[in-house]
Amino acid sequence: MPAVTNLTYAVLDQTLDDIERRGGSITVAQALREPKRLWSYARLHAEVCRTAAALCGQGLSRGDRVAIFMHDGGEMAATLLGAIRAGLCAVPLSDTLRPREVLEVLVDCGASAVVAHADLAEGISGLSSASSGPMASSSFSPVLNGPPSELKAIFCLGGSLPGTQDFAALCFDADPHFDPVTPAQGDPAFLLYDTGPDGRLRGYGYPHGMLLSAYERYALPVLKLTQEDRVFSTARLCRPFGLSHNLFFPLRAGAVSFLLPDQVRSRPVFDVLGSFRPTIFCATPSLYNELVQDFLEMSAPRPAYFHSVRLPISYAEPLPLAVERRLRGMFQFQLAHCFCPGEAFQAVLWNAPERFRSGSHGQPLPKVEVRLCDDHGTAVLGAEIGHLELRAEHFAGGPWSGVERRVRTPDPAPKGGWLRTEERFFRDEDGYYFQVGRGDGLFRIADALVSPGQIEQTLLGHPSVWECAVVEDHDDEGLPLPKAYVVLNLGSEPSVKLARELMEFVKRQISPHKYPRAVEFLSQLPRDPDGKVARWRLRPRPVPQIFSPPSGLSPVRGATPARLLRYGSAEQSGTPVFGSAQQSGAPGIEKKSGPEDK
Repeated sequence: MPAVTNLTYAVLDQTLDDIERRGGSITVAQALREPKRLWSYARLHAEVCRTAAALCGQGLSRGDRVAIFMHDGGEMAATLLGAIRAGLCAVPLSDTLRPREVLEVLVDCGASAVVAHADLAEGISGLSSASSGPMASSSFSPVLNGPPSELKAIFCLGGSLPGTQDFAALCFDADPHFDPVTPAQGDPAFLLYDTGPDGRLRGYGYPHGMLLSAYERYALPVLKLTQEDRVFSTARLCRPFGLSHNLFFPLRAGAVSFLLPDQVRSRPVFDVLGSFRPTIFCATPSLYNELVQDFLEMSAPRPAYFHSVRLPISYAEPLPLAVERRLRGMFQFQLAHCFCPGEAFQAVLWNAPERFRSGSHGQPLPKVEVRLCDDHGTAVLGAEIGHLELRAEHFAGGPWSGVERRVRTPDPAPKGGWLRTEERFFRDEDGYYFQVGRGDGLFRIADALVSPGQIEQTLLGHPSVWECAVVEDHDDEGLPLPKAYVVLNLGSEPSVKLARELMEFVKRQISPHKYPRAVEFLSQLPRDPDGKVARWRLRPRPVPQIFSPPSGLSPVRGATPARLLRYGSAEQSGTPVFGSAQQSGAPGIEKKSGPEDK
């Protein structure tokens, strides 16, 4: 094998050899399942090769970025793997991105091509380097002052649109035996984008070898993944957890995984649990909570949906104690909860079912070093809160530089090999880690980061909004949600209708999972003596207790004083709240989880 192995050689070619070595048939062995289709390993391998040949036949060369704007499914998996096999850098995008957010990513990564499903391509079909569409003058970001200059072509699947090429036709006659291109040392196999502190989408690059190391050090010893497993992870393929647990890890093990093309809701998830009978199931605490609520609404006798699951996993958000207890009582299983930072592409903290500690993300996994440091890089002791820092020899990725068109060393550069994250934790006396927030002002909704500043900037575009502030709130189960405080322009009056209008306005402008779940109207925003908005006064209540603090330890240093609660609710502040009527006790909009919430 070459010194640097193309990722697709490991997850496809080697897996096909393993299947045949065990006496199996690659035309029978299932690689991917969808609601109405299945993909054998032979079919997937052939489609990946055709995709790679088709892309190379369009003049793309090693290192070029290919944006993939598609719904999850076999075509997206084949396109993503095909781009990697051709030595290109795949850039999978969330299918919930708005056109100007897609444009922002295309400009930043310097995409040479886009492959998109027809229904998603409609908003970007005029973005060739020779065209100038209405988005070219987008005011959302100062860098978007024209169409992506490096974009050569937009390929469309499932239909043809003006300004695009039919990608299915290009792939139909392409070579189904395309050999993988050997990447250079450090070449990123793909870039993944998430929200940065300034509200802009920022990329992170992952080299080929990092993924294979994560499989050897995590998927095999911790997940104990084998060819007999059936994996159903509700994370999307544009997310680190989804790409690893939905695609790369199962393919390397010779297992089969299920891909849902639509945004995840409880009913389709129950359908898959009943028909696919997964052995490994992964979901966020928010989705687990929705599953419990909808399961209770079913008429008896209720199916035993989780009877086949040997390892149920919770990831991303902290797992509230109420949700964990309800799951254990309802479905008679104990979750494994983990912390998977995007920089690592694997779990680094693991709360194992056999030694589960409520509210914790768990203990460090073998071959991953973990420590907590203050803002100056000094290690903290005892129950002090600090930034999570990680060290492992296979953590080789880095943030993408849109200016230099390369993956760069994290800034500040790691000292002694330590990778600093913005996640803040404290550690108990038994070595369990408890998350208490982030140091950059962002917070997480399900498995996606949310920037309060981006929501505020979007709200300010509504003619009724004079000024606003967005903070992290929590629902009654302890799950995070964005809440907006709004000062209205003259002539606008607070109302449930206006609150709903503001929520829908944000959904239309940016990714819909970022919309505020509650809106509170104020006559003015509280400010510090220097004139800055006093966000600490706007937090409706202290963060709910999602864990049982160990004896003798204080989980949160500098917790919100009781005197600040007077800013917390409609009854305390005297201002109307619109959002969850159960939360505020005021007339409002009852928001039930929907696909845009995930």
